[in-house]
Amino acid sequence: MNEEDRLYKFIPISILPLIVATIIILGSLYFEVVGGYEPMNPVIFFTIPLLTTILFMTVETPRTIMMAVGMWFPTLRSKIVALISIPLGILIGWGLVKFSSAYSSILPIATYPFVAKNYATAGLQTILSLSSKVGFFLYFFVSVGEEFAVVLMGKNLANWLYSKGMKNTILACLLGFLGGRILWASWHFFSYGELTQPYLYFSALILGSLFTIAAIFAGIIAKGYLTGKDVSTLKVIPILLPIAVVAHWFFDYFLSKLMIVML
Repeated sequence: MNEEDRLYKFIPISILPLIVATIIILGSLYFEVVGGYEPMNPVIFFTIPLLTTILFMTVETPRTIMMAVGMWFPTLRSKIVALISIPLGILIGWGLVKFSSAYSSILPIATYPFVAKNYATAGLQTILSLSSKVGFFLYFFVSVGEEFAVVLMGKNLANWLYSKGMKNTILACLLGFLGGRILWASWHFFSYGELTQPYLYFSALILGSLFTIAAIFAGIIAKGYLTGKDVSTLKVIPILLPIAVVAHWFFDYFLSKLMIVML
């Protein structure tokens, strides 16, 4: 299948990249959480599976990689939307922390789950040991690594569904991004106490989906589908990722400033 026969160019059709990335993530966490190994440097932790996924792309250049993850801004409109996304992302992150703090029974949360061995001690053992400066940059790498990976996985799944005969391209895209988020939530398996706290997976899926939805709206606006062009011309769902990265980054950072863990 050539580039024109897939929904998202440069993205693989085989789901092998998703399997490989998941094995790397869960394998690393198994040794950290279950085996008692020291936590891996977060830059390395998120970079290795991301680079592995990128290696499966059909064309691997800085331009195609940035296009694939939704960080390519070729038009003035896309640059403006990306710029506006920064304060909007901060506001979304702050708002979600406020909501989660006030309604933890509806949206239970855990802080930086990848290095917290259990939900009850996440804030005390991890968050309070970080300086504000270290935490700020830590969550930057967390948000970039996770959001880039989710976009690549979502587009990969969309291409795979399309190759299997799903001709409704918008549905294939939506299911792809949803599947990417579900897979991302499953990466927290060891961090969330395996299956002892299933509500945390649901909460992660809801929060993550909100980040993706924001990126979809930003992509649609950047493409002009809501401001002049007929929405019926939409064949694939565009993604403009800065708003998702910033919202995720500041959600984690603002949450880390809380001195309690919501149960």
